[in-house]
Amino acid sequence: QSSGWPVARGKPQELRRRIFATRWVYILGQLKLGNHILLTDADNIFVRYMPLEVMEDSEYDVFHAHCGDFPIRFLSMGFVVCGGMAWLRSSERAVRYVESILEQCGWGGMDEDAEDGDGRAGDGMVMKAKAARCDDQQVVNSKFFFNSLNYTWDDEVTRPKLEQGFWKGESSGRSLVTGHRFKLWSVDMCYRGPVNGSFGRCPDANVNWVAMPTNTITSEKQSDKVRDRKLRVEQWFRFCRNGTSIGDGGFQL
Repeated sequence: QSSGWPVARGKPQELRRRIFATRWVYILGQLKLGNHILLTDADNIFVRYMPLEVMEDSEYDVFHAHCGDFPIRFLSMGFVVCGGMAWLRSSERAVRYVESILEQCGWGGMDEDAEDGDGRAGDGMVMKAKAARCDDQQVVNSKFFFNSLNYTWDDEVTRPKLEQGFWKGESSGRSLVTGHRFKLWSVDMCYRGPVNGSFGRCPDANVNWVAMPTNTITSEKQSDKVRDRKLRVEQWFRFCRNGTSIGDGGFQL
């Protein structure tokens, strides 16, 4: 569906930022067409089946995943969320949230007549999409950090804090600007961290849905990036398939 979308050129970081921003243009279009969106990086590991009706039947418009310790600049707020793992509802509230992301990415919007009859982007939308560029993970986290969307939390006890450490539970709240309800999955549910577990354990196998391991064990690391990512998946199931700890659970770099 995205074959007609612009492929950014130029320096690698400029390319990445245009790709990251342009995917939110596509997400916005899909939400306006009535489609809910599961946003996931291609190398995320779905450990078990979970029907998406779990999110659809909930009260939330946006689900976020904890992202360990990146971006570092926002860690002082007690948590960071991933740019490559989220779920968004096709609702006016979620649309306003995505529009706020694109506004921060410098996107100029879309003319109503820029769409083809089948709902896909026409030439006018492509031209607008070229103007969008940002690191979306920085943008999404900045909205929490600076509270530009006036977020409120449902429970101050479960609100993620530094003193809770790595294994944070789920939490939820609302934006008083867009009106969207959001939920942060627990780290056990959507795990991003060392391939061999963190702080002495792996995520609970009865809870874990998605794994996003951040490293490959150095002694087995592959120079070819594709092979290395495949190896990372194999290592994940070797160390953490049953939710068991490998001992120290830290990075082995």
